[in-house]
Amino acid sequence: MAEISASIAHELNQPLSSLLSNAQACFRWLNATTPNIENAITSIERVVRDGRATDAAIRNIRSLFKQQPTDKASFNMVELLREVVGLLKEDASRRSTPIEYEFEFPVLEVLVDRYQIQQIIINLVTNAIDAMQDIDQQPLLRIRIQSAEGGRVLTEFIDNGRGLRDDVADKIFDAFVSTKENGMGIGLAISRSIVEAHDGEFWATNNPGIGATFSLLLKGSSASQG
Repeated sequence: MAEISASIAHELNQPLSSLLSNAQACFRWLNATTPNIENAITSIERVVRDGRATDAAIRNIRSLFKQQPTDKASFNMVELLREVVGLLKEDASRRSTPIEYEFEFPVLEVLVDRYQIQQIIINLVTNAIDAMQDIDQQPLLRIRIQSAEGGRVLTEFIDNGRGLRDDVADKIFDAFVSTKENGMGIGLAISRSIVEAHDGEFWATNNPGIGATFSLLLKGSSASQG
């Protein structure tokens, strides 16, 4: 029951937080001495988007616990990433972290449930940004996408943060294991379950110098292979 509750809280936290932030922004634009209608409309559009994301999160939780088959389709991996990063960059605390992309042309496509994979990306990018807070060097997250054996697609999230502590490195994907002071330790456990449902692989290693790399290996779609 504790794991289920933590999973639900984790899945709903991001879209609900974004919804509240955009609703408050809309109120500020409309309540200004000179109301800014254009910005208010943009905020409302984001509220609608976040509301739909919340609905998708609830449906995703339901399907996971009912062990329903995932609804997979072909998606451009770079577009999936940039859409998520754009959403996260709306948060001022994450806006300043540089993110670089390295990918092949034509852009590789993956056969996935779009929402579920984007939940993994949200978790990995957020974790990487958090791991690079208060470090001695300029933070940088590199996201590298490349083809792998068997027609699969490898996406690596490479940060220059504090890396994985030895005491949690082997348990990082277990439920309720977190390197964050206030973390629930459920995000990576959920992500691993999603990857397994996609017949993929998911692992993490410390970099030779500084930081850590989280690797996501997914089945490529026929579109990217042909």
